[in-house]
Order: sequence, then C-alpha cells, then structure tokens
Amino acid sequence: MPSTLSLLAASLVAATSVVSAFPFHLKETENCSEVNGTFSIDNYKLYPENLDWDPVHCKLYISANFNSTVLVYDPYAATYDILTFDGITGVDPYHVSGIDYDATTESILISANSGNPFVTSGKNMTGANKVIRWDTNTNSAAYTADLADFTAKLAISNMTGGGYQDFAEDKEGNTYVPVVFHVPAIAKITKSGEVSSWYIGEASTSSKYIYLGIVFHESTNKLLITAPYLGTFVSFDVSSSSPTPTNITMNWPADGSYTASDLECDGLLNPARYNRNVLLCSENGLQAITLWASKDGFATVDYIGQVADNFTTDIATWASPTATVQIGNSIYISHEYFHDLNEFDVAGNRSTFPFVDATADFDKLVLAAGYTISDA
Repeated sequence: MPSTLSLLAASLVAATSVVSAFPFHLKETENCSEVNGTFSIDNYKLYPENLDWDPVHCKLYISANFNSTVLVYDPYAATYDILTFDGITGVDPYHVSGIDYDATTESILISANSGNPFVTSGKNMTGANKVIRWDTNTNSAAYTADLADFTAKLAISNMTGGGYQDFAEDKEGNTYVPVVFHVPAIAKITKSGEVSSWYIGEASTSSKYIYLGIVFHESTNKLLITAPYLGTFVSFDVSSSSPTPTNITMNWPADGSYTASDLECDGLLNPARYNRNVLLCSENGLQAITLWASKDGFATVDYIGQVADNFTTDIATWASPTATVQIGNSIYISHEYFHDLNEFDVAGNRSTFPFVDATADFDKLVLAAGYTISDA
C-alpha cells in the first residue's frame, strides 16, 4: 500500500507525495540490475507522456500528463511513488509532460506546462509553464524555473508562440526547452535555474508543430531537434554565442512510404546501446518508432527502418507511442492514449498502462544497417 510523504521544496514548488518507487541515466546502469521484458503499471489515469531512467537509484520517472504528477517506479519490486507539486498538481490547465534525467546534476527535469496549447492545437496559448529540477539524491526541488518572461517574447508578427513538452541537457547541466507552436525558439535554463532566451527565430504560418522531440549529442556538442514545420531534423551548436539552426540532411526511404511531411517525433532518443549514433523517433501518426542513423556526427541521417507499435490489439487500436527509454540494456516503448474519450488530449478512465520491451526489434534494424550495439 503506497505511503504519502510531504516534502518542502526549496524553490517555488513546495510539496511532494511519495507512494513507493525508484530512478535511471547513464553510465548507463552499472549500479542497477538488468530489466527486461514487457511490463504494465496499474495506476488510475497515469497516461504517460514521457519518461526517463535514473541509473543511480535505479528508478523510472514517468510523467502522468493529465494528473500533473510524476510516478516513480521501481521495476524490481513493481512498486511506485507519486510526486505531487503544490500549485501544479490538480490545478488546471497544468499538464506534466516532459521528463529527462540529467547525469551532470543527478536530477530529473520535469515540465509542468499548460495543456491549453495542446488541447486546442495551438489556438489557445494561455497558461503558466514551469520547469522543475528534481534532485534525486535529496528528493526535493533544486529549482522551479518560470518560463513566463521567455514566453512573453514569443508574440511576434501577429503570432503568439508557446507550448512546451520536452527538453535536453548539455554536459554542463544547462537545460534547453524548445517551443512547440508558431515560433521557432528555445529557452535555456542554467543548472541554478536562471532562464534566458537562447534562440528566437521568425514566426511561422505553418499549421505544423515547430519543434518536438529533442536530444543532446555529446560528442558533437549539438542539440538535435525535430522540426516538423521544416520536415527535417535541425541541429544547434550549444557552444555558439549566436546559435542558429542547421538543417540535417535526411535520406528518406526511396519508396515514398515515409516522407518529410510525416515527420513528427513526439519523443526522440539517442540510446547509449547504439553508441548515440541512432535516433529513435516516436511517430504518433504512423503508430511506429522510426529509426535514423548517422555516421558523420548528424550532419546527415539515414532512415534504417521502423518498428510498428502494434504489440497488442489494444495498443494498435488506442495507443500512441510518445517516447522510448533505455533501461539498462533494454529499450522500451511508452504509450499515451489521446483518444480514450474520442476527444483529443483528454484523460479517459484507463488504469493499466503497458511498457513494451522492443529491444530485439530495434537491434535487428540497427545491425542490418551496419551499426554496432554496446552493452552497458
């Protein structure tokens, strides 16, 4: 039976509740026993949008999007804790969507963002947006960064930019938060919680998402970002004093089965298992994870195949693959259920959520394309 514990956080967020759990990142799992095989978590209205593994404490952090909480799962005991946040959990229109582990600070980054832009497909840009850095060693908030001042700068040319759901961290512990709607822009948050406008481009009239899934590629010091409105991945050099996006050359399948107009990686992962040379793109619209690989530091990428997300009839019918995560030597697909009530981005009454071990399927494509696999 989960127990509840309230903790006072140091920053703007105050209380958390714990209901029984554990975390993950990379060395990638020297401290943790192997995890493999598909599993499910029973938690009412969990509806996970994103997740990441804390490899120090061996726990999986999962965003409960509509509950605006974080579920912290121990895969060895099959128990969990739930983190709640004063002023956020249960407060409309907050969603908790983005989750990312930062090895530099041994923290989980949590996006507590307005759900309005997503529910209305970019028409209603109102609502508060915060990023919490959760210290996994002290089990408390190291900071809560408010994106309000940054968002205010996104009113450009009769367009209002905004919407946040993902981020990535560089090797200095800085966090980069891309904008989803109308204006290509990225906020930078230092490891102490200071927010700056790192990049703001020109507003777009495109009806497509601006920036979605993002990762940091350490060996090139680049951010790699999905840019659906351009139909490509773009990269940014984080060491640049005047950052600008560079389009990554994408070699699409010759048969036209997957094209630039399809690109919408809700989540993006460059797993250590594939030496950071392969991107796993969570494609909601295709109901699949597409794989992109690079041999030149992501100046170019080659499409090397896809894994259909149809492991059960229920998944094939209702689920959308929104994220992948590496846990030890295994790679899992996480699912959101956007249409349980036949209404987009609204929670239904689901209680059981599967996390599918698709390692063998990914490995097969990676090896067939001539890339190597590394065990932790």
